[in-house]
Amino acid sequence: MASPDLVDRLSVDYHMWNAYVDGRLSALADPVRLPRRDLDELAALSERFARLIDRTIDLVRARPSLLSFYGFGARLRRMLDSETAPRPVTLARYDAFRTPDGWKFSEFNCDVPGGIHEGAGLNDLIGGDPSRFRVVDLLVDSLCRDTVRPAVAICYASGFAEDLEQCQFLRREWGRVGIRAVLCNPENLVWNGRDLRAFGEKIDLVYRFFPVEWMTEIDNLDALLSASRSGRLPMINGFWSLVAQSKKTMALWHEHRDLFDASERDLIVRHVPRTEAFRIGELGRYRRERERLVVKRQFGRIGEEVLLGSRCSDPEWADWLAWPASEPQEWIVQDRFDPLPIDVGGDTLYGCFGPYVVDGRFGGLYNRFARDGFIAFNALVGAVVEE
Repeated sequence: MASPDLVDRLSVDYHMWNAYVDGRLSALADPVRLPRRDLDELAALSERFARLIDRTIDLVRARPSLLSFYGFGARLRRMLDSETAPRPVTLARYDAFRTPDGWKFSEFNCDVPGGIHEGAGLNDLIGGDPSRFRVVDLLVDSLCRDTVRPAVAICYASGFAEDLEQCQFLRREWGRVGIRAVLCNPENLVWNGRDLRAFGEKIDLVYRFFPVEWMTEIDNLDALLSASRSGRLPMINGFWSLVAQSKKTMALWHEHRDLFDASERDLIVRHVPRTEAFRIGELGRYRRERERLVVKRQFGRIGEEVLLGSRCSDPEWADWLAWPASEPQEWIVQDRFDPLPIDVGGDTLYGCFGPYVVDGRFGGLYNRFARDGFIAFNALVGAVVEE
């Protein structure tokens, strides 16, 4: 594990305040080495998926029947309807695994992709090459596309210290290049019918690190939707990123392959585990096929609300399935895959590799590791370099 001195630098220089998880240091002391061809393929695949995601959002916007597939409630639909000209997904981080059958992408984090400060710190202090991680620079380019020095509201869930880490890091980094950034909660945003403000300061752009589905509960939602309809709520990322964040999009890809061209179908079949919407009528099959199935809630995060059949007995699995069966429109069923083990200093680990894409361009990796292959909130983190 990383030394206390290194952890101090991660904490001070990169705001990685939660370096100790479950009473142990979470950062690997040495970089993980992978073949360059694997890393190059991962970068190229992440850019292809970025294009597929933007095209999928366009398809869903154009076809009400596809939007119905997601089962979004009335408030979420109002939010989507308010964006008359949504921007493409600006920032995303995907979850990819090395398997005997190549790279598999199990999830797409396009709503509030975290880990930016950790990825920057790990690539610098452990990987030894900060230039491998370009996410902050690419975000600056995106922020300044329409305004040279925009005022940015960094909007996050203020009750979560781990979210503040990334937001405070970005606020500092953007301030170094002359971008004024204000930390706030969505309820601190005020729309006066002409412009958007936070604590009295006019805001040009919102960096939203607050899940869209949580925004259904804020008191000023109607005012923000009015701003959105007026085109005065530009966000990284907008409300329509909800489609990309939903795990049901992977089910849509597999169940409606005819909507996509040959190259897109090949990308889906090769690199996304077979995924389907959870259906009550298939409950018997789900029980029988416990060993090969993973059941996930469409907006579950950081490994939560993931039911892994191989980790329980038949009776336990039947009990677990009662949860998704109570709200089937919120869940998907995915084939389990076996990630390849990695030797790290004599320790066998399994890695989840997180390629970032900013405006369609690969920006670097944030990587998490576990001894049992299940990546949750307490995963180890580390830098990856070429062999």
